[in-house]
Formats: sequence, C-alpha cells, structure tokens
Amino acid sequence: MPVLGDALPRNLHYWATLTCGYLLNPDIPIPENARIADIATGTGIWPISLSLTLPPSVQLSGFDITDAQFPPREWLPPNVRLEKLDILAPIPDELRGRYDVVATRFFSLMVKDNDVDTLLGNLLSLLKPGGYFQWIEPDISASRAISPRPDIYSEASEALMRDAAQFLRDFKISYDWLHALPKTCKSLGMTNVVQYSPGTIEAIRPIFGYGTVGAYEEFSYSILDKYGPTPSLGSGDDLRKRLDVVRGELERGVAFEQPIYVVVARKALEG
Repeated sequence: MPVLGDALPRNLHYWATLTCGYLLNPDIPIPENARIADIATGTGIWPISLSLTLPPSVQLSGFDITDAQFPPREWLPPNVRLEKLDILAPIPDELRGRYDVVATRFFSLMVKDNDVDTLLGNLLSLLKPGGYFQWIEPDISASRAISPRPDIYSEASEALMRDAAQFLRDFKISYDWLHALPKTCKSLGMTNVVQYSPGTIEAIRPIFGYGTVGAYEEFSYSILDKYGPTPSLGSGDDLRKRLDVVRGELERGVAFEQPIYVVVARKALEG
C-alpha cells in the first residue's frame, strides 16, 4: 500500500522555519553566484522564501516529481525556477555537480525499507565538490499529543497518535535511518557532518497541531478512500470522524508535537 506522498505536511513550512530559526543553516556559506537546489519543493515555498533573503545573483531551483503545485512561472521571482525531477530515478548528467547547496525537507515517507543510500546518493550527486547539503526532517514516529493543563483532556488526540504509530509499524515504516543519517553521510565521504535537534517553541504548537490534522485529513482522502481501510486507522470516513473530535480538543488547547532534526554536511573536495 502506498504511504502519504502528497499528504506530507508541506503546509508546515512556517512551523519548521520558526522551530529551526532559519531556512538555511547559517553555517552554510553562500557564494555570490551560488546555485541552490530544493528537492521535493511542492509549492516552491522554500526557494521562494529563501530568494527574498539573498542577492539576485543567487539562482534557486526547486524540483519535484510533479508540477501540480507550482505557481505560474510568470509569478516567480526572477532568480527562482521550478522544474520536474524524480529524485529516485537516475540523475540527468546536466544536473550532476551543478549546485553549491542542495536542501530537502519532509521527505521521510519516501524512504523505503529504512534504506536511504540510493536517495542520499542521488541528492549528493547534484552537489559540486565542496558544496553543502541540508536535510530537515521531523520524526513522525515520535509524535505525541500534549495538553497545556491537566483539566484539558486529550484522549482522542492521544489515541490518534497511538494508532498512527501502529500504522507506521504495520507498514514497516521506520525512522532509524533518520537517526543514523550523520553516520550515513560520513560513509559516503561527506565532511563537516552535524545533526541538530532544535527545541520546541511552545507558542507555535497549535500551528503544528492544525497542520497535522490537515495532513491526516488529506491522507484520509488520497490514501484510505483510494486504497481502502487499514487496521489501525480504519476507512477514510472513520478517520475523518475521529479528526472532527480531535479538532474539538485542539480548539481547547491540545496540540501535537514531534522532534525535528537537521543534518548539515559538506561534500568532500576532489583530490
């Protein structure tokens, strides 16, 4: 059975940016005429946002397997291009070694069988020698419901998180690869490898909570309605009814939380 795909929480761009405190880690140098690639760009919000903070001489490219969410080309900043690319397929020669920075986010559910080697190899093939890589990813398997006070109940939200975790186990979706990502980068010859885990900003927990509910609602339509019910989450109708109850808890202050990780690494210089 396919997993989330388009139901990934790309609408959580602002939550992730506020939590990390940046779009691009400040330890990553940006040359004057840098080329930056964003993989699985979705709406292009990441390269568009980053372009507003950089000189117009920096060229930003957003890639995704589909252009369904791209804004019209006429509305993009002059130094931003959005193009189709299947990052799981062989990388075209004209893109290899082209970029000073390659970034990706929210790509975890495309990692199959806990094996990130092929995907990571393709991502790194886009980099110039000495270029930098950034991957921002929440650990969905560690999601939890949280209440601001003991008198605000969160039973429906807690049950949803338990059943969502069971869904991941049922379909053998593991996040071991995420915690091992620094080691994997080093095994591929990368240097300056660092993993960060930004702390929670309590005041923006509701942003993540409502974004999570939106992602599960999309999942109910795009996966459960299309492919049928699962033992842990039921049918699309079942999940949507649960989400109505969860929304009521969110309105009273309940939220969801999950850890987020940032890996930054540098591609080795040739020779």
